[in-house]
Amino acid sequence: MNLDDDDERPVPEAWRSAISELVECLVVRDKSLVSSIPQVEPISWDTWNACLSYMKEYGGTLVTLPQAAWLTSVAIRYDEEWRCLVDLWTSEEGQSDLVLDIRVIDFPDRFEIAVHAIYVP
Repeated sequence: MNLDDDDERPVPEAWRSAISELVECLVVRDKSLVSSIPQVEPISWDTWNACLSYMKEYGGTLVTLPQAAWLTSVAIRYDEEWRCLVDLWTSEEGQSDLVLDIRVIDFPDRFEIAVHAIYVP
């Protein structure tokens, strides 16, 4: 994949609702809710459990994304897809060091989100 530095930008508004719903599934730790978000591809149990494990290791209680999360989260263009690094928030510290790393393929009439990981960059 080729990174185009000129293509780093805020996460597009059209994607934010689906991403927020995805984060909410992580907040309540319910993988079954992911299937109710049409733009999100099914998440493997390995990926889901790795995300939960990293959140537990980090500590703190993940919370619903506030509007402020979009001020620092970014979308970076890689060839035919976007890599989004969404800043996550906890009840203990507000903006945390954790990010949700997702891939987005933007088609003319829809977009698809694939969860990659949660980690501290």
